[in-house]
Amino acid sequence: MPHTIKVGAVADNGSSLTSFTNIGVPASYTGPILTAPGYTIESAGIANTTDTDVYSGTSQATPHVAGIYAALKAAVPGISVADSTAWIVTTGSIGFTYTLPAPTGRQTYRRINMPNF
Repeated sequence: MPHTIKVGAVADNGSSLTSFTNIGVPASYTGPILTAPGYTIESAGIANTTDTDVYSGTSQATPHVAGIYAALKAAVPGISVADSTAWIVTTGSIGFTYTLPAPTGRQTYRRINMPNF
């Protein structure tokens, strides 16, 4: 899918992909692959308006990535998605290397890391 940003979930320490993150074949994907916290995240529950619960999944990681794009758009009105992505990849993220099953092997991924503006 062109013009998309792939989001994976990482464990709390941010240095390993979770078992439920589906990276597929990174070489066949042209967009960025970003990762964000997605394992045991405390979030709003469904019992009532003050309920919280702990969830895991890429559905927990994706709002983190959307949030960093929104923060950039607020800080730099008019910034393009391409420029935002370039900034996140070079400044707003930390690289870590992870070994995928054969034949893919070792790949480097970017975990978002929101610096202070």
